[in-house]
Amino acid sequence: MVDRERLKAVLLHGARQFPPVEQLLQRISKKRPHDRVDASVWEDQYNSGHWDFLTGMTEAARHAIVAEWRERLKPGGSVLEIGCGTGLLCRAMRRAGYERYVGVDISQTAIVRAEAELADAQTRFIAGDAATVALEERFDIIVINEALNYFVGPGAFLRRLHGSLQPGGVLLISMAECNLRDGLAKLAIWREVLPDHAVIEEVSLQREIWPIWTIRALKPL
Repeated sequence: MVDRERLKAVLLHGARQFPPVEQLLQRISKKRPHDRVDASVWEDQYNSGHWDFLTGMTEAARHAIVAEWRERLKPGGSVLEIGCGTGLLCRAMRRAGYERYVGVDISQTAIVRAEAELADAQTRFIAGDAATVALEERFDIIVINEALNYFVGPGAFLRRLHGSLQPGGVLLISMAECNLRDGLAKLAIWREVLPDHAVIEEVSLQREIWPIWTIRALKPL
């Protein structure tokens, strides 16, 4: 079983590097639509502790990279985080300080927890669907941490977010590839969004075999 999973990871690596390999694998793999999860499911998952693993060491390296890139690219700047959950990345980013932070998540349960611990004069949280929430402010950095695949039409969603960026603003996006089929779905999303952006920096993190995290800092073209 482990050998089979290693083979799948190798195939995904080839797909990431060589578009013809990706095209072949996409043709022979069962098509998987973008995930659509009802808000009530998120409530149940947060209440049941389903996402508690995100506080563990497994996720620490990814959080550290996103927080460090934010500080290097826009030190002390304003941050909008899409899919902020209970504020794990907010905790990491506030250590270096920020002018303003706004976190948006569809789960009311997650937002209540984040507000109880983190809300202050520079930090606020909004419960709602980021695809429809109206934001009057503009931000230096927009973070989408393991959330882009939950939006229908991720390319169009990112283009709308460009209007919430300050001139010269940056997008920080992380997506985990949890198996071959999921990885191919995430690669398809990257292929959709990358033509509209310049890549400032990118990195892949791998734990054992899965997941493989791809993190990119992007600037709108």
